[in-house]
Amino acid sequence: MTWQQEEQQHQQRPQSGLQPDGDMFGSKDSNMKEAGKVNGNDEEGVRGKTSISTSDGMQGRTSSINVTIPGFMRFKKRGFVVSLAQSRAKRFGAMSAIVAFMSLIWIGIRFFLMIDGENQVSEQAFKKLAESIGRTIQHRVTQDLVYQDMIANIWAAEPNISRAKFRKLVMSEAYAAGLATSTGISLIPRAIGPDARRAIEDRADSEILRQECCEGSAATGGNCASIAADGLFCDTSLGKPRYQVTQFGPNGLMPAVGDSAEYLESVGQEEYMVVDMIEPFASNSKVWGFNLLSNSARLAAWRSAMASGKKTFTRRLNLVQSTSAEYGVLVWLPLFADATGGWRTAFDGQVEDLTAVGSVNGVYRCQFMLEQAIKSTFSPEQLADTSIFLFDNADELGGRAQFLGSYGTDTWDAYTAYSDATIEDVTKESWTAEQIELNIENTDSKWIVMVAADAQYLRMRRSDNPYIALGLSVIVLVGGTLERVLGHPAFLKSMLERGRGHAMRAITSV
Repeated sequence: MTWQQEEQQHQQRPQSGLQPDGDMFGSKDSNMKEAGKVNGNDEEGVRGKTSISTSDGMQGRTSSINVTIPGFMRFKKRGFVVSLAQSRAKRFGAMSAIVAFMSLIWIGIRFFLMIDGENQVSEQAFKKLAESIGRTIQHRVTQDLVYQDMIANIWAAEPNISRAKFRKLVMSEAYAAGLATSTGISLIPRAIGPDARRAIEDRADSEILRQECCEGSAATGGNCASIAADGLFCDTSLGKPRYQVTQFGPNGLMPAVGDSAEYLESVGQEEYMVVDMIEPFASNSKVWGFNLLSNSARLAAWRSAMASGKKTFTRRLNLVQSTSAEYGVLVWLPLFADATGGWRTAFDGQVEDLTAVGSVNGVYRCQFMLEQAIKSTFSPEQLADTSIFLFDNADELGGRAQFLGSYGTDTWDAYTAYSDATIEDVTKESWTAEQIELNIENTDSKWIVMVAADAQYLRMRRSDNPYIALGLSVIVLVGGTLERVLGHPAFLKSMLERGRGHAMRAITSV
């Protein structure tokens, strides 16, 4: 075989050097070892034009071929590596970390801003709810006092109103709303001296009512015989029973003693303010005939009402007619006789030359009043996670408000749980609380409504939007960070394909 034939055969024979489909990207069995040696530094490789030496195994001849390798590629001892990903990682690595960190901070800020925004909306809604609750209670009490005014005007026009007429008036449909939150309306005549007392006790209609009570008529309630005056009016063991003025005694209600030294020292004279007429009678029969001046709290309120002419609230009381442990109040509405003998009220405070002749009293069981006022206006859903407290903050209490009633608390016995509680005590564990002062016209009332909400109030009214936004933001951040670090997959793929094409052209040109 001639030399030319051997050269031609050599050129037609497949190359044993770099193969396009070989292990080009970091294989330990580098194709470069078969193709020859790369001139220069074997570890770092060369850039630009590179001289590759090949050998002919048969003749021992060598030839040198210059191959142009693109700048972004290099041959290494461990194989062919594309430097694009490395350069992008070095260029964007630190910047991507900073951007990711700042983005994470911004996502956190946005999340808390959204939470805070919703909390502020809930706070404003809570304030409006508290104001609405305060207005509701104030409106209901004011409405009841209006009916009290109407009864007072009728009594002033007809001082000798009969018991039957009074019952028909109070229990009529027109006045039914006046009993929505109060437990009774009573006429309290003022009696000074034993003769005036006896005149009240000996009224004919009083005796008729006593007999009906002892017989257990439907109008008086089936248990009236044992309830009214603790059974005193129907007890035959002490002689012939009769209707009479009563007061507290060591064993319950007993005949009133108005001429004892102790009583005269307290009241100043033999004076009585007797619950002579009260409706609804069946639920208030126990207090029938009770002398209100035999109790210091009731006496103090009556003296204040006489001096001011305004409707006057007592401090909290344990009502005689209550069947459970609860607080109640009386509202005195005094009536006066002028120089002509006519009866009238004195809302303007001008009580000079007027003589107190009696009072129209509203009877309020505070817990019942509060519950009825709230339930008639608000749904349970509106008041979820809220608690309502009613306090009396009268001047004479010296800043230590007295608990009257509550609604929406966890305790089943509010009377025991909050009897000595202050406003600070009932709100110290609350997330927030609003204090509403009730302004009841023509009264001396200084009631406070405290509306408190626990932490659950905010959580239950918060939407899922902040959490959804947080999750989406984190997903977008992670995806963006990966793209910055690794490069866009489509772009990287195209660069690798271009690199492979350059290598193929360089090798096949040998």
